[in-house]
Amino acid sequence: MIYINGSYHTINDENHFIDVRDRGFLLGDGIFETILVHDGQPVFLQDHIDRLNEACIFLKIPMSLDLPEVTQIISHLHSGMGNNHIECSARISVSRGMGARGLLFPDKAVSSPTLVISIDPIAKSAAKFTYKISDYRRAETSLSARFKTLNYLDNIMARNDAASSGFNEAIMCNSHGRIACGSYTNIFLIDEEGCVRTPALSEGALNGITRRKILSLAKGLNIPIVEGKIEVQHIQSNGCFFSNSLIGIVPDERLECHEKFIGAKKTMTKLLRAYMNEIKTNKDRA
Repeated sequence: MIYINGSYHTINDENHFIDVRDRGFLLGDGIFETILVHDGQPVFLQDHIDRLNEACIFLKIPMSLDLPEVTQIISHLHSGMGNNHIECSARISVSRGMGARGLLFPDKAVSSPTLVISIDPIAKSAAKFTYKISDYRRAETSLSARFKTLNYLDNIMARNDAASSGFNEAIMCNSHGRIACGSYTNIFLIDEEGCVRTPALSEGALNGITRRKILSLAKGLNIPIVEGKIEVQHIQSNGCFFSNSLIGIVPDERLECHEKFIGAKKTMTKLLRAYMNEIKTNKDRA
């Protein structure tokens, strides 16, 4: 089942469609959010809605969502799946809507944004990740680095290039050759002193919801954490882990294989336990 502009449709419903003139389809002119649905409850939904609304304001897309409305839609979509899918992914996609050819914004009097919300079961993530340093760069000053836009080509190419070589993730560097983030994750390294380090947003890292939670949890656990510049050699010589809303926190496979990373693994495990408790707390409040 899928929600499009105020109506629910089954996937096989011939009446559900996006107009071929939609700017999301033609130009990638829009944004999206991906939300974990755990035991039927969307996790950190308010954070995702706030980020989406912030993007809409900046990009001048006349759309604003609120928590009760989206919660109700996701609940309805989830109920249509039955009770077999414990872990699901909800996606909210917003485009600027239809418009005339060209790049100028459409006339608000004759066009309105397109809102699509869908939900799908997700497979369990790998317990540990392998990665490669991607040849595809992430432009740290681009809007696509700041927001989750519908144009994801750099990430798509990096992710598939890594997958074709047998890796779980591609680490993307910015225009200066420093680490920015993964193709679909944020990345953290843990140095020999037990300090957690992650690329700053100014380096091209996405302002991920799970990233924010990890930063907050680390401070609460008195784990030193630094946002800054990370060179490629630093990520290769230290233990690291990856995060996003669907996988949570997943370690680099070296944390499981090498004794030199025992301390780093303990730090990550402490964060992982706190994060899982945060998910449970969020779900109980919903």
